[in-house]
Amino acid sequence: MKVWLPLFMLCCIFILPLHSHAQTNTPNDYGAKGALEEKNMTLQKALTYAIEDEYLSQARYNAFIEKFGDKKPFPAVLQAEQQHIDALLPLLKQNNIAVPENKANEYVTAPASLNDAYQESKQAAIDTTAMYNAFGALPEIPEDVKGVFKRLGNTSQQHIQLFDQQLQITPSTP
Repeated sequence: MKVWLPLFMLCCIFILPLHSHAQTNTPNDYGAKGALEEKNMTLQKALTYAIEDEYLSQARYNAFIEKFGDKKPFPAVLQAEQQHIDALLPLLKQNNIAVPENKANEYVTAPASLNDAYQESKQAAIDTTAMYNAFGALPEIPEDVKGVFKRLGNTSQQHIQLFDQQLQITPSTP
């Protein structure tokens, strides 16, 4: 009995972290995670968080496609993420805001199962939608930028539905 407790502890310390999640290593001040915690939002911060989050989504879906293949809806959502980045870049330029370095690959790892990938993708889309909704409510955000945020938030909302559909037909792992 005394041997089992140390073995259990070692398992918890070394084995459980191997079941990694896509956003486990994301800093608290990056992407939607950072935006949802930010207390003093500005246009510069909002656009920076937004493009970081799109970078993160793009890296996440690339990692999932690399590990699981072209499973629905990852290729289509990956293409949408590039469109989101393309929509944000002119806003950064127009507002004289430096485009942040894309560090998203440093924070993303593919999970153990396809079901976990769908779960993580759904949660990320929920967070992204919440971020864009919060940005749209800020009075200091110009109307043209709010329009882009609204469109990107609506697309993220659609992604939630896509991942829900896949979760209904993809068996979970024990």
